[in-house]
Amino acid sequence: MGLLKLPFCLERILESLPTFSPDEAEEFAGLISSHPRDMFEEKAGMLLASPDAKIRASLITILPVIKNESFLKEIKASLKDVDPDVRVAAIKALLGFGEIRLLNQETSMLRDPVERVRVATAEVIAKHGNAAAMEILKKTITDENETDTVKISVIAGLGSQRARKASRFLSTFWIPAMNSANTR
Repeated sequence: MGLLKLPFCLERILESLPTFSPDEAEEFAGLISSHPRDMFEEKAGMLLASPDAKIRASLITILPVIKNESFLKEIKASLKDVDPDVRVAAIKALLGFGEIRLLNQETSMLRDPVERVRVATAEVIAKHGNAAAMEILKKTITDENETDTVKISVIAGLGSQRARKASRFLSTFWIPAMNSANTR
């Protein structure tokens, strides 16, 4: 269907994205990127405005793969979507588009009521955050009310950074904590 490059085929593929595995979605994203841009933007715009959160989240996920920046405004608005999967897709899509400056401004998502949104946000900011965002991550890791899952995602994100930057960040609060634990 993807090779036919017909509008109704494209729409069917986009509507079916939630049923694909991530690898399949990326494969179809490659096919979709070869469709006429105006046809894709018409169908994608219609689906991004639909009430179906699974389709919106799946579509947002493939936009960076397709390299279509036409929907950056919609992706930014999706950071405030009521559906947590759409918010997670939006934060990851912004990273895919290299919107690091905006991601550093979205540290408020570290206080999202849904843990998987906080996890995705923490991991993305830990990988690519600026100094101010890193200070907020320090507070996240030392917050006794935060879940271990979110704290671990910060550490996992830091682990994927350059070792020097991550070790410098971790040493600012782990070494003092370990020293105080050893004196007890």
